[in-house]
Amino acid sequence: MSTEDDKIDVIKVTYAEGMEAPRFCENITMGYSNEVFMLEMVQGINEEEVLVHGRYVITPAHAARLAAFLMEKVQEFEAQYGPIPQYPLPVQPTGTGTGSSKN
Repeated sequence: MSTEDDKIDVIKVTYAEGMEAPRFCENITMGYSNEVFMLEMVQGINEEEVLVHGRYVITPAHAARLAAFLMEKVQEFEAQYGPIPQYPLPVQPTGTGTGSSKN
């Protein structure tokens, strides 16, 4: 006999066209206003050009949850594999539409 606790939630995942294969992202640019955060997943083509793989707009509440989720996953990773080496932050590309403002 099955109970509520035995049920497994299943979510159907459908990828947007062109998103079937994973894409390497070496940098994330971020900007914000008083209402939204904008994140861009980018890959450097050369010293003067980046390729934007995705642009996402989220609420400040979602941004806070994303930060907490990422921190949790980094802690789990480090517990299993050891500390992640720290490197200088990469230069942020300009002109991608993610400049910070405090409107």
